[in-house]
Amino acid sequence: MTGPMTDTDIVYAYAILRRTPDADEVVAGLRGVAGGPIRLVESADRTPELALAAAVGPVPAADFDEAPLKAHLEDLRWLESTARAHHAVVAALAALGTVLPLRLATVYRDEDRVRQTLEARRDDFLPLLDRLTGHVELGVKIYAVAGSGGTPETSGSAGTSGSARTSGSAETPDTVQSAPTQAPVPAQASAPAQAPVPAQAPVLTQASAPAQAPVPAQAPVPAQASTPAQAPVPAQASAPAQAPVPAQASAPAQAPVPAQASTPAQAPVPIQAPTQASTPPPTQPQTPPATPTPTPGRTYLAARRRKRRTAEDAWHAATQVAARLTDTLGTLAVDRVAHRPQRGDLAGPTPGTNVSNDTYLVPVDRVDDFRTRALAAAEGLPGVHLEVTGPWAPYSFALPPEPAQ
Repeated sequence: MTGPMTDTDIVYAYAILRRTPDADEVVAGLRGVAGGPIRLVESADRTPELALAAAVGPVPAADFDEAPLKAHLEDLRWLESTARAHHAVVAALAALGTVLPLRLATVYRDEDRVRQTLEARRDDFLPLLDRLTGHVELGVKIYAVAGSGGTPETSGSAGTSGSARTSGSAETPDTVQSAPTQAPVPAQASAPAQAPVPAQAPVLTQASAPAQAPVPAQAPVPAQASTPAQAPVPAQASAPAQAPVPAQASAPAQAPVPAQASTPAQAPVPIQAPTQASTPPPTQPQTPPATPTPTPGRTYLAARRRKRRTAEDAWHAATQVAARLTDTLGTLAVDRVAHRPQRGDLAGPTPGTNVSNDTYLVPVDRVDDFRTRALAAAEGLPGVHLEVTGPWAPYSFALPPEPAQ
């Protein structure tokens, strides 16, 4: 469509702006959606400080009436071409000064309804134009890029990854002990630790004393005897001069009677020398279980687990960068709008999963500082991709007017 409006056309509105002579010259050569010419529709009040205008153009009703428009918005190719044409008009007007971009596919039945909207919402449009003067919109998108590593990305993108950690555990065999310095105790009776057997005592194979008493009362052993005939005398324990106490009587404190057997069936075997004490057999090293042979199924599952862990790490890192940026960039911007992260076909080709999709209203003299700080927040961190877009006309901060009924 290249000519004036016809009876089958409706009015497509692009932006609201202040009426100036420069604006008239710019729109004279513009073409918009469906190739229609652009013109300015003025408000009734022509006072310079109150004068408003809307940039509009004709579009076919067959495409922009409610029913066909709803169908077109599901057509990605149609949607992309329409958005590009819409933005070209807005960008040309924004080069002259502040504009209020309108939502994509804002249409009216005729120009009179456009004028009615300008008058009815003057008190909304004028303060917004004053507030947005000298400001532009910048977009910041953060993506979690699973599996990225090595050299960080450039051209305004960077990433985050945690440092790799290795862990291991040293096992200590719990069978390793020092060799005993005393003779092992027979299973039938525990040998008192306070009374080791003298090295000179001969080995006795039978006990000459009756089974009821370890030492006969008729043959007391003097303390000076080096080798008793019936039983060895402990070197540390002082024996009574008359006779040792039978097992039934209370034993002296120096030589306690073992609880397991009051009368040993055999005399204990003395140690020939401390160096001949028995030692436990050497500990045999435990053979670790054999590693199962990898199979295609195990290999696939292991790869899936690694990929999932990598994706989770990247997502966590990206959300941390987004949180830091909100505080950092808030000192430079005057406003922020958090949009829904872009997913699916409308997002187009992306470097990863979109974690945050924010826009900031930034003073013109802070644009370079804003961009530098945003990129520095993720620089050298593989795993997160950050993009700064713009400057644009303040789409996210303009109040979209409602079509007149």
